[in-house]
Amino acid sequence: DREPFAVLSADGTRYVRFPGLDISERPGQSTRSYSRSRSVHPGLAFSDLNQWMLKLLLAIDIKREDLIGAEGRQYTTATDLARAAGVSVMTATRLIHALKQEGFIETKPFLKVVQRRKLAQRWKAEYQRPALAVPMKFLLPAAPDVQLRKMLKNEGGTLGLFAAANALGVGHVSGVPPTVWVPSLMEAENWRPLRRAKEGERPDLVLQQPGFPQSLGRGVVYRDGLPVTDIIQTWLDVSAHPARGAEQAAELEHGVLANVTGEGA
Repeated sequence: DREPFAVLSADGTRYVRFPGLDISERPGQSTRSYSRSRSVHPGLAFSDLNQWMLKLLLAIDIKREDLIGAEGRQYTTATDLARAAGVSVMTATRLIHALKQEGFIETKPFLKVVQRRKLAQRWKAEYQRPALAVPMKFLLPAAPDVQLRKMLKNEGGTLGLFAAANALGVGHVSGVPPTVWVPSLMEAENWRPLRRAKEGERPDLVLQQPGFPQSLGRGVVYRDGLPVTDIIQTWLDVSAHPARGAEQAAELEHGVLANVTGEGA
């Protein structure tokens, strides 16, 4: 995906591709092949930590407070952003460079994301591939919402998608089984209170494993003591959901995230 990379082999072969530089070297070559190309660009990659840093840059423009586990503030330099994000300065610098290269950021007098509508569409596209998911039932016949709360406190997991939107006070869709994000589906399937839902059986909840665990985990907020995905993550996750996900995403884009996604421009 146009990310910089290098391959080093024990037999002496080297293949290196970085922005503007290709290096190819094989055993027995009398000379090394170095080529510089202006056509090599890393582009903007929506990696796990890049998404977290984007959330930090955009948090200040969320219309309500306490919807993301990040301070709503302005950042003046990549070093400033890196410190807040808990990443290396080089990681933050690469993101700022990629954003600037594609016209998505202004750097003076502070870092400000621009062309937000276009960026939002690019970002949502990263979530078109469904996350791993398993429909589950509670073993006991007690009220599912009571058991869900108990499970989140005792076993772990983070409330996501439509259930998260409801918990954050911006829900627009009802009747969909709650989604719980877990670090490992293999482990969560064996949690004591749960069993797999049978074919045709309506699940009490759906377990999903995130593709971007750092961005999801660092932005978590709490409602009534329960972990809930932040408002930006909730928007991204619901955007491709087949059960009225586009409708819920549009509600957020025109509402609490209007300034973040460019719909308020």
